[in-house]
Amino acid sequence: MAWRVRVTPADGASGISCARSPSLGRIVALGNRWDPAIVYSDDDGVTWAAADPNALDLQFAGGVCWAAFLNLFVAVGTTTTAKAIIITSSDGITWATQTHPWDAVLSELHGIDSDETNSLLVAVGRRQSNGFIYLDSSDATAWVEHDIAPLSTAQAVKRLPNISRWVVVGVPDALAEAICTSPDTTVWTGVASGFDQGLAASVGQLNNGNIVVGGAGIAGESLVQSSDGGVSFVTKVTPFDGGTINGIGVGSDVVYLGGVDVTGKRVLATSVNDGATYAFETHPFDSAGGGGQLTSFVLSGTTWVSVGQNDAVTEMVATSRGLSRQPVYQRIYGIPVEIDDNGVETVRELIVGIVGAP
Repeated sequence: MAWRVRVTPADGASGISCARSPSLGRIVALGNRWDPAIVYSDDDGVTWAAADPNALDLQFAGGVCWAAFLNLFVAVGTTTTAKAIIITSSDGITWATQTHPWDAVLSELHGIDSDETNSLLVAVGRRQSNGFIYLDSSDATAWVEHDIAPLSTAQAVKRLPNISRWVVVGVPDALAEAICTSPDTTVWTGVASGFDQGLAASVGQLNNGNIVVGGAGIAGESLVQSSDGGVSFVTKVTPFDGGTINGIGVGSDVVYLGGVDVTGKRVLATSVNDGATYAFETHPFDSAGGGGQLTSFVLSGTTWVSVGQNDAVTEMVATSRGLSRQPVYQRIYGIPVEIDDNGVETVRELIVGIVGAP
């Protein structure tokens, strides 16, 4: 089914990130503009309301995640005075600023994720004065700074619980690697890829276990893939080659790549064969004149929510339900398909799949 633009109180902002709380059934989306652009939805992205900014000094949004072990939304970004900021909320509506070691120095935070098994949050970016790359915390209030040697700036972080591994990606330092991995955040290993000397911006894991990283390589690469748990990466061809992949969404039967292509006109590519091949899919933020992009995805029930911007930066959210993404199967009736010599019928059940309405 087609993607549909949704009106939000933050329209006029450039959408950056989104996350969902399964326990609350609530989606939170962040955008960039001079006043905080934080919105939330309780109906799978159909309608949106503005969060209470509580005088937050959040100018440039980074990432947001739901930390289930704390029952908190945790978001990061940069203030109007070029300082990293960490904010938390138990409901996605009322937010509070948390202190951290980068409060008083030039710094920025771009991404965050949580390790539910080990009760750990990792927020990534950079502290300009001494090269620290990330902060971690077990309670979202006390944060400790750390370095990842190959990176000059970290753009995104992802915890892959099924292989017990962290992946941090970003801008490499000099000729170093743009992808770094760690089992426990104590020792990081740089891994060579097509994004070395380029930009790695997003991380995902396919249903077959392959790790995928999107970005912009100096030779036109837009996606690299690892089938060995992040030990090595190979370049994967996508329609975004020559452009940039900013966000990756993985469902049970679809993979979404969001970004901007080399022409500046297309923003979404889709795979329905678990990342074997990708093709462009029409999206409302496509633009004949360029200027649109997608940066983040979240699945809410049977609805996909995409965050980014259209060419006029007047819309930041679009949703989609359907194709064969999340079919609901209903048993209709049984029919005889075979009768033996004694007149005994063998019955097979006909199963019909019904997909959601747009």
